[in-house]
This record gives sequence, C-alpha cells and structure tokens, in this order.
Amino acid sequence: AGRPRDELYATTFGNGCVLEEGEPADSPRARAQAGPSATMVFHDLAEEEELGTLGFRLPPQFKPLFDKYREIYRGYTPEDARYLSNHRGHLMFLRPEEHAIITPELIRTFTFTGTESELVDGVRRVKAAGFSQFAVNLRVGHETEMLEDWNKVLAKV
Repeated sequence: AGRPRDELYATTFGNGCVLEEGEPADSPRARAQAGPSATMVFHDLAEEEELGTLGFRLPPQFKPLFDKYREIYRGYTPEDARYLSNHRGHLMFLRPEEHAIITPELIRTFTFTGTESELVDGVRRVKAAGFSQFAVNLRVGHETEMLEDWNKVLAKV
C-alpha cells in the first residue's frame, strides 16, 4: 500500500491470567480471567459443520474434552441457530455447562496463563516473532486487577 516497511507493526492477543506463585491454572480467578479464552477453540470446532472453522487445530490430548463440549453444543436450540447459545458470554464469562470441561492443562495450552516470570518469557517470544503490540482482553469484574497484573509483566519485556 506504499507504506514504508519499517513503519508497519503487528498486534497479537494474549488472553489469560497472571497466576500468583503456586496458584493453579484452574483457580476460580484463573477460570474467570482465562477460561472464556480457553473455550474459543471448542466454540470454533463445534460449529465447523454448520459454519466452517477458523482453522484451529485441536491437540490430541484434548479430544475427549472436545467430545464432551460437542455434546453440550448439540443440545443447544434452536437446532438451526446453535451458534447463538454457543456464543452467549463468548470472551466474557464461562457458561455453567462449560465449567466441567475446563482443566488447568486446557487453560495453560490455549491461553497466556502462567506466573509473572513465565508470561514475561512468553511475551518476549511473541516480540521476537515480530509482533510489536500485545493486547489482553479484560474480563468484567477483573479489569483493575488484570491491568495491574499485566502491567507488571509487560514492564519487564
């Protein structure tokens, strides 16, 4: 588009939770902050037959959890608009039926969730890959805490 290459930048998202030392990745706080992002892959893959997919790939170890999620999805009505229920609360909160399938491994794999030092290393890898901006979705009721936690991480990158 005629813009100088050195003026271009790329932004990525790193939704998740900055864990306290010893805090499990499925603590109530981590579920609230990272859980909605952890389900994004399941949301996409469950809708693949009707709406297509964004191309997410499911690591094999999560297939049993996804199979449970797909059963939840198939129970949504109306049948021709299941996506409406599937996206209620999308990226805002976990729905009650999603809590049973959210594991610490799922949260750590699909989100930027870890201790401050782990996340500093992760954001440094993102920067080394060529991204110049890193964004985090804030969750309702956790905005101030998340801003403070992520500020500590990003200040060290």
